[in-house]
Amino acid sequence: MKPWNKVVSQARYMSMYRNLFAYLYGANGEKPRTINEATLLVNKLWEMYPEHFEHSVTLAGFSKDELINHIVGKRLYDCSSAVCALTQDETNDFLDLKVVNDYNSTSLSNLLYDVTTPALGCAGSVLWKDGHVAIDTGSGICVDFGNEFVDCRAYPIITGNFKKSGKVKWVDYKGALNV
Repeated sequence: MKPWNKVVSQARYMSMYRNLFAYLYGANGEKPRTINEATLLVNKLWEMYPEHFEHSVTLAGFSKDELINHIVGKRLYDCSSAVCALTQDETNDFLDLKVVNDYNSTSLSNLLYDVTTPALGCAGSVLWKDGHVAIDTGSGICVDFGNEFVDCRAYPIITGNFKKSGKVKWVDYKGALNV
């Protein structure tokens, strides 16, 4: 089991080095090194989730080419794959976390135990609202992957409108506090 404080420290590092990461809906930790690799990945995911990309990229005023250029050389996650990588991968290298078992935000919500309100959650727990998850890093702050061109960010939990906080079975929460 991964210790809660490792989940928190790796999430904090991700937010501090956010320029090394990017949000891409449907991504699971890929790192396209070339424009060609990024193009193939974006085209594949765009074909799988056209409504998402039309709304989050095109209607937001961006082009597919801008998205492709934005993600080259970065480790890619969506909100749920980032939470899965942070809570499941037990390596020490936050730059190379892998998704062991990918769950979407609804599936993660259904796996939570010791569920409480976000205000009463503990560091390392998973925060959930419809269609989105984040990691509670303590001190009222969470880290998540927001959407395309927002990427990895840290912000006050209270502004996230999360509905619940809970623990996942593959993290050891012994000693975790609500601070």
